[in-house]
Amino acid sequence: MLKNLSENSFATLRLPFESGKQSPMNIGLLNFFLLFIQALLISMEYHFAQFSHYPGRYKILDIHLRISIILSILMLIYSIPFVYKRSQKIQYIILIVASQNVASVAPLLLALVSMGERDVGSEFLILFTKVVLIIGVLVFSAAAIRLYILLKKGAFKRNSKKDIQRRMMEKNMMAFMPALVASGTGLSFTIIFLSRHVRIIDIDFFMSVIFPVLIFYVVLFTLPEQLMTLYCKFRFKSFNFDKEGNLYPFSEEIEERKKKIPVVEAGTSYADKRRKITGNSDKTSIIIDKFKHWYH
Repeated sequence: MLKNLSENSFATLRLPFESGKQSPMNIGLLNFFLLFIQALLISMEYHFAQFSHYPGRYKILDIHLRISIILSILMLIYSIPFVYKRSQKIQYIILIVASQNVASVAPLLLALVSMGERDVGSEFLILFTKVVLIIGVLVFSAAAIRLYILLKKGAFKRNSKKDIQRRMMEKNMMAFMPALVASGTGLSFTIIFLSRHVRIIDIDFFMSVIFPVLIFYVVLFTLPEQLMTLYCKFRFKSFNFDKEGNLYPFSEEIEERKKKIPVVEAGTSYADKRRKITGNSDKTSIIIDKFKHWYH
């Protein structure tokens, strides 16, 4: 399905590497920074679990803790330059898992634990969890289908509308609209479901339950693009860096460099050398003739 697409079809996904935001060094620093956020979120999970009656909460949190510890060790290892320079692809896989764990899984667990503090039954908590996860699967599926359609249409090619929009992302909030629309739609269904089962939805409920669920949907929406970028790192050399930290050139850049190199016709250099030799010999013969004339 994707093998028929050329390297240029994924050009927009290469922008974070071109800007240096996702260079191996910056990813290593980001992984190291995520370690502290991950530890903070896990401590918050266990803190709120004390006041929650969510069924099997400590078993779920213990599993999450063990996975996070293993992930933390890998994040720490791949923050070392000697390691990540030799295996950039594995480093990027760890970044995807770590970012989803910190910005998607942890907020979801906090929302579920906080929901358990409410005066609701265990059956409703399980039902609420299923609804959120089903909507999450729908958000992920919609994002994956949307990404595939855009790739097929050539929306991610160099100098396309999408490519220009990504380059101006810091100035153009419209680039975030697809994620916000999909996440907002998922959140709307979640709120409708809650409004039918929860009597009071105050600001505390919004910040502890609804807002983390929104973050869960937003980050989940970005997962297909992260996976597609990982696919490009395995397929194309231009999505990776050399040992000196320089990004390998894009195929179009290589073609442009070839066009700039002057093409020398066969025999031209030989002819030039022959002209130089002939010219030098002519000058020498003139000097000799003048010397003979002066001598006689």
